[in-house]
Amino acid sequence: MIIFGFKKLSILTMNTFLQQVAIFITFLFFINNGYGQSIGIYAGITHPYLTDYRTKALEGAGSFSSKGKWTSRAGLIASDKFFDGRYKLKIGIGIERMKTNFLMTSAPTPETYTTDILLEKDMMAITVYPINFNFWKNFEVNLGFEYSILLQEDISGIRYKTSDLSQVVDVTSEVADMNRNGLPGLRLNLSYAVYLGKHISLNPEYSAYFGLRPEFDKVQDEVKSFKNYFGLNAVYHFNRRREF
Repeated sequence: MIIFGFKKLSILTMNTFLQQVAIFITFLFFINNGYGQSIGIYAGITHPYLTDYRTKALEGAGSFSSKGKWTSRAGLIASDKFFDGRYKLKIGIGIERMKTNFLMTSAPTPETYTTDILLEKDMMAITVYPINFNFWKNFEVNLGFEYSILLQEDISGIRYKTSDLSQVVDVTSEVADMNRNGLPGLRLNLSYAVYLGKHISLNPEYSAYFGLRPEFDKVQDEVKSFKNYFGLNAVYHFNRRREF
């Protein structure tokens, strides 16, 4: 077993998973004649926001807020075209770090208490984009499904009386391991390819992530993630520029 923060992951399980990803990428790139293939790296900054998508809190109920921090996201991206170039499939695999303060305020019964949780975690993100299209030649839009696997987490928390910040209690043991091990979501990408030659491009990119499953399994089980990402892709295109 290997320990990342509070989580333990099986080396055999992780190796098996990575082997399956490698087999899939190899299959993607060799099942046709190479038309439209590209491979590259991406890196940038991401900012999380935790929400239940309500416009306002329910009257008389507890509330929550989050203070996300800018952190890093980086990995590999690859694409291929099928059916004589009429259909494009794009996939990505990378590591993303998430850091935020999550504050929960209880309903007044009769006193109101605030729980302040500092959360840091690293995730492996696998993204498959089945919907891809270009416009104005070098602009590209991608819509896909992302699944994030928890690699490690570091959580601490305190609870205190909201009115005067008194009665401070350490609640780290209560909130430990509150993250889900796997989270599905949707990701929308917008990018523009700036070609440096026939085969190499630099692509400024923005993407938005919408969580489909609650982020936590211990507290606020309706809270999902929304994330903004700004980054840069360095891509090698195996075909000529005019075919891309």
